[in-house]
Amino acid sequence: MISVKFWFISFFIFLTIISVSPYPNPTKRNTGDTASASFPDVNNVNTVTGEVHFTEISDSKVRMTGQFNTGFPNGHPDNYQFEIIDKEDKVIMDVTDDIKNKLQINVPGTAPFECDISGLTIKDIIGKYLLVKRRQYVEGGKAEIKKA
Repeated sequence: MISVKFWFISFFIFLTIISVSPYPNPTKRNTGDTASASFPDVNNVNTVTGEVHFTEISDSKVRMTGQFNTGFPNGHPDNYQFEIIDKEDKVIMDVTDDIKNKLQINVPGTAPFECDISGLTIKDIIGKYLLVKRRQYVEGGKAEIKKA
């Protein structure tokens, strides 16, 4: 029969191993690490409607997920441009290349998409706008990026 002393020593060895093993260091995120942009429904198939969400996944990388319901009358992703702009319409970042490769257009909208954008934080984009343009000059839709 196993003695009490054996269990006692085994228990302390187990606690020692647990106490010295490294714990994962989770990435601390800023308060307000998510944001969203909602393109309102205006009952016009040529105007962009849908929703896009932004999640900060590292210090300078944001994951963008979303779906557009309307506003994509042409099935070629090369005909669209995506920009984050400020209130004066100054381009903060052109994210076309990041989105275009992940975008599957199902006229008049898109399938759900997800892409990672480097060089941005949630703090950088709150209060800015996501602009969708067709053929680089026709505004398809513009939505304010708000803290979620």
